[in-house]
Amino acid sequence: MLYDSPCPTTVQRLHSALTREFSNCPSSSWASGTGQVCPRAGDWPVRDFHCFALQLFFFFFNCFLLHRHRCYQQNRLKSHRHDTEQSTNAQLMAGGSRIKPKMNQTRTPASQATTEKEPTINKIALEEHFSIGELLPTSAELEFFDPQLLGVIEPLLPELAEQRLANMDKAGIEIAVLSQTAPGIQAIADSPEASAIARQANDALHAAIEQQPRRFRGFAALNLQDVDTACAELKRCVSELGFVGALVNGGTQGEYLDNPRLDPLWSTLEQLDVPLYLHPGLPTNQPASMVKELDGATWGWSFDTATHALRLIVKGVFEKHPNAKVILGHMGENLPFYLWRLDSRYASTRYRNDIGTTPSAVFRRNFFITTSGVCDDAALQCSIAALGPERIMFSTDYPYEDIELAGRWIEQAPIDPIAKTMICRDTARSLLRLG
Repeated sequence: MLYDSPCPTTVQRLHSALTREFSNCPSSSWASGTGQVCPRAGDWPVRDFHCFALQLFFFFFNCFLLHRHRCYQQNRLKSHRHDTEQSTNAQLMAGGSRIKPKMNQTRTPASQATTEKEPTINKIALEEHFSIGELLPTSAELEFFDPQLLGVIEPLLPELAEQRLANMDKAGIEIAVLSQTAPGIQAIADSPEASAIARQANDALHAAIEQQPRRFRGFAALNLQDVDTACAELKRCVSELGFVGALVNGGTQGEYLDNPRLDPLWSTLEQLDVPLYLHPGLPTNQPASMVKELDGATWGWSFDTATHALRLIVKGVFEKHPNAKVILGHMGENLPFYLWRLDSRYASTRYRNDIGTTPSAVFRRNFFITTSGVCDDAALQCSIAALGPERIMFSTDYPYEDIELAGRWIEQAPIDPIAKTMICRDTARSLLRLG
């Protein structure tokens, strides 16, 4: 330690002694309280000069103490940061399960992560959208979208060949897990038609995977209006087509996944040991506070999906199905930052005993999140602090977001290299059993 903190008692004693000395000096500003030296005739050469000198000394002495105290605080902060980094390194060497972010790193906005560099990490991306022609989103369904921008995006959805592979290469993506984009099957009101189109979309995706077996994997599309057909289709997609899970675009005709009618789906997911990716869809009922400017991906979808996820927790889905695994995109739909308050307020409700543990404990045990559509250092660091890097996976939200920007951002993110590798590929490889 370069500086020691001045003893407060010593400073107080010195201050009292000087105060007594000044109070005996009638011509001093200290005694008069005027803020000015008021010399008397005949006294200035001796007593007032001494008082003035003591005031000047006291002023500089206080400046000196203040400087020492600031240096002391700065060195304490540096020592704390050093100790924190040493502790983090020790945890990593010991194989610790959670890697804390370096919160003092300068935040790098996505718009600044533009340095042209070749990708250095082979990544697995989990929220990468495609669409068959029959399910391409329309401007009527996505009314909030800029029609010109939607016109640019739509041609990229069915394209599963050269252009998509080239974009993956630019972002350093080795494997893309593809899924039918929203609103998808969940928007089809007729149940037999929804089941037929779900099978058609899954077969089309399987054909694309067969063309690029080293680059593509798939999440199954399911019609949850007919749960028995959905379970059979999920088994077919995983066991016969090699899919790695299912993706559901929000609620199905106003029905959410906590409905007891859907228990067979959760049992099937557990039996197959595959995750369900809960992606936003078209909310059936918007809250009265919603306005069109906040609809869709700006806020409305995230709000609805986060609520959907919390319903699964508080309605006891994971009490019945403890081995079920759910993936949330968009950095967990803001939930990692809300877990403390969620526990605090839930504990004050009459429903607090409906589940056997805290909501945050269920979230940390049964949920994974991806970085899709959120290229932000601060959000990533907070998510690592809340969940650990072993619960976070890389995604880009292609073609709705800039795939190259997402790849550059995660490469330059100021996080531990081991955590970065886990997020970019290792966790996904383990969860999806990609070998």
